[in-house]
Amino acid sequence: MTITSVLVTRPEAQAAELIDVLTLAGLAVWHLPTIKIQALPEVQEQTEIALNLERYDKVFCLSSNAAKCAMSLLEGYWPQWPQPQTWYAIGRATAKVLEQALVTAQCPEQYDSEGLLNLPELQSVSGQRCLICSGEGGRTLLADTLQARGAQVTKLPLYQRLPLSYDIDELTTELKAKQIDAVVVTSVEILQHLVSIFGSRAVILKPLLLVVPSSRVEKRAKELGFTHVVLAQGADTESLMAVITNQ
Repeated sequence: MTITSVLVTRPEAQAAELIDVLTLAGLAVWHLPTIKIQALPEVQEQTEIALNLERYDKVFCLSSNAAKCAMSLLEGYWPQWPQPQTWYAIGRATAKVLEQALVTAQCPEQYDSEGLLNLPELQSVSGQRCLICSGEGGRTLLADTLQARGAQVTKLPLYQRLPLSYDIDELTTELKAKQIDAVVVTSVEILQHLVSIFGSRAVILKPLLLVVPSSRVEKRAKELGFTHVVLAQGADTESLMAVITNQ
């Protein structure tokens, strides 16, 4: 099939690069964010973690949003990053954010918590201090497993995800008018909010090509009834475009 029109559901800031590249490729783009990312105000606990960053052996960033918020917090306290210390990014998009702040991060081939946990150096972490930068809520698999392996884990929530709402009649009309061929969804939460926004009319989305970045999102999409799900190698723009332009 030839894709000519794409629905992008990422939050505002995270969608910009993908929208620009899609547009340059000659595709029509409809941006419909399903959640808003809002940084949490700095509190004493965050300040103490930032001041004592050098105490952590390993630092994990579980999304590009987490990486951006972490850099915003930590750079104010650390003009030079403490050494030695190992950073981990859950995917290439997250690693790219860290690289812009001169932080070199290890990144698993499988872009999720399971991929991180499969890294050889994380099999034996007894007594090590691990800092996990993420959003509020979300999965606890990484923290739980590292603790089970003997690590001392500190969680650093840096942002919250706020669901957005729209007029369903206007959405349905616009979806039909734009003749959308494909939908890009980059997390389970974004997917579930998309379905919730459309409610009973989500049935019109489910035959469309759905581009997802991980097997976890792919599984949830199929459970929700999407029939044409394609797995990209990651949530970064390059990986998503590789799928969209090769259909």
